[in-house]
Amino acid sequence: MDNKGLIGGFYKLTEWIMRLAYLNILWVVFTLVGLVVLGLGPATAATFAVTRKWITEDVEIAIFPTFWRSYRTEFLRANFFTLGMAFVGWILYIDYSFIITFEGTTFYFLMGVFYIAVCIFILMSFFLFPVLVHFDLKTFTYLKYMMLISISFPHMVFAMLAGTIIIFYLTLKFPALLFFFAISTTSLCIMWFAMVTF
Repeated sequence: MDNKGLIGGFYKLTEWIMRLAYLNILWVVFTLVGLVVLGLGPATAATFAVTRKWITEDVEIAIFPTFWRSYRTEFLRANFFTLGMAFVGWILYIDYSFIITFEGTTFYFLMGVFYIAVCIFILMSFFLFPVLVHFDLKTFTYLKYMMLISISFPHMVFAMLAGTIIIFYLTLKFPALLFFFAISTTSLCIMWFAMVTF
């Protein structure tokens, strides 16, 4: 019985390894299909859509059809939000370059405002794709949900951040994991905490 249980556990582990590796490869391929700039957002949204299905429905879902359907349906919206967040990140960088030219009280005040803006940006970034694939909303209502949920549950964002740091630390220690597991495992981690929050 113990032997059977051990074999069963090993089989389930290998199944999960194959699922995550396959999903990660799909992310890489479809990011490149969109020439990276236009593929990154939709491929990431599709990855989150698959991990959401694993968490809420069935781990035995057909991965490719689920991924492809989400990639197509979320292509414009995912690009809108991904490129929009990238633009905001660039603005924050420009602001920082401008703020460091000040001195004294003005510098400390502006840096305080800057750090608050960066914290909100990070909080919203973690909930971007979970909110996008979980809710069916009007475009700008997504921004409202991202902000409200992330500010209301900062401890969940901290858990997401901790999980992401651990995963990327392991991929840096073992670079071969990067191609096969970095994005899929990160997506699963973030989506799990997001579903607990929702």
